[in-house]
Amino acid sequence: MDIVTQGILGASFAQLSVPADKVRRAAGIGCVAGVLPDLDFFIQSVEDPLLALEFHRHFTHSLVGVPLLALVLTILLWPLQKKVLNLRMLFRICFFGILPSGILDVCTSYGTYLFWPFYDEPVSLDIIAIIDPLFTLLLFFPLLVGLYHRRQEQLGILLALTYLIFAGVQHERAVSVMERWREERGHETTDYIVKPTMGNLLVWRSLYYHENQIFVDALRLGDPEVRYPGGIVTKFVPERELVWAERGTRIWKDSDRFLKQTRGWVIRLNKKGTALGDIRYSMLPNGINPLWELHFQEQNPDAMPKLINKRSLSQGIREVFWGMLLGLPHP
Repeated sequence: MDIVTQGILGASFAQLSVPADKVRRAAGIGCVAGVLPDLDFFIQSVEDPLLALEFHRHFTHSLVGVPLLALVLTILLWPLQKKVLNLRMLFRICFFGILPSGILDVCTSYGTYLFWPFYDEPVSLDIIAIIDPLFTLLLFFPLLVGLYHRRQEQLGILLALTYLIFAGVQHERAVSVMERWREERGHETTDYIVKPTMGNLLVWRSLYYHENQIFVDALRLGDPEVRYPGGIVTKFVPERELVWAERGTRIWKDSDRFLKQTRGWVIRLNKKGTALGDIRYSMLPNGINPLWELHFQEQNPDAMPKLINKRSLSQGIREVFWGMLLGLPHP
């Protein structure tokens, strides 16, 4: 999730590991520890735009990485904390501050390498958005009170856990709606994604495969339950689209890497397969314009591709999204 939430969560867990007279110090250290795994953002290369995607939420978010990162942070902080904390307590604070980061990210739709290196695939439950202000506030206010009144941070963790359970229930409801629509269309599918949209558990984005095509819809749960049809896009299949390029060229290698990082949810944006998109994300819940696109050069299959971010929150997009939250009919 976002670094603010990760910092608050790290602070809350770190407070649980210390006596009452150390909670404020533990909260500060835990906050730093909670955002430490997201420093993988700085793993980038101007010659390889996919490198950042490959290592985001990778080894720094794995369970194996927790004690290693905690050890590094302990060593860095020890000169500043040795007069107040013993080495064991400092390590414990760092460990519990880092621990929930990868676990929480598994609940989002992006995917996290939680079990690396034993399982080299991203894990995702798709039950909460990457940014969810209500979830963050449920953690923040008890943490704030806990700085002055012992153990109130436990309430925040309990509330957050309750929210995640509710999110799981909402996810199952959304999947049931998607399955009903799919059956009405007479479609069979081998894979699907149903995930919440930004900052809420009411409007969900639905994607499923059928005969090399991906059907995109949005749905609003509750009363009223509303369906927002999106569109149909063509799934990217390298063996079909890249027949013009020699195997072993960069376009083959990088398209395979892009497929892995997107869990296979890649669409072709042109017939040659030189423009690809991650259809999991779009600015609108039922949108078919990918948030991230990967562009290659047809004239030079070995040339470095361009990773393009299509993020643009226009007034029109905001109005449509707000209408979906309210359950208004499709414009």
